[in-house]
Amino acid sequence: MPLIEGPLYYVTERDQGNLPLRNTHCDEKPLCPMACSCDGGVVDCREKGLVEIPGAIPEDTLEIRLELNQIQEIPPRAFAAYKALTKM
Repeated sequence: MPLIEGPLYYVTERDQGNLPLRNTHCDEKPLCPMACSCDGGVVDCREKGLVEIPGAIPEDTLEIRLELNQIQEIPPRAFAAYKALTKM
């Protein structure tokens, strides 16, 4: 499973090739690991067959649920960037 770090953006109604862009604004998509669901500050990755901590976890995550996966090791400081994280 690929790891994605940092904010993700996409351009809406983009033309192909050298044509000008219509509606040239970026809409910020909320971050959430691909296999997980995110709602109300809770990242729920239970029973997803994960073997490592997923990427694209929102920085303002309050709780992350990782139980019932195959994660063998959690790297030191894996959650250091998540200052609001209070429950795992």
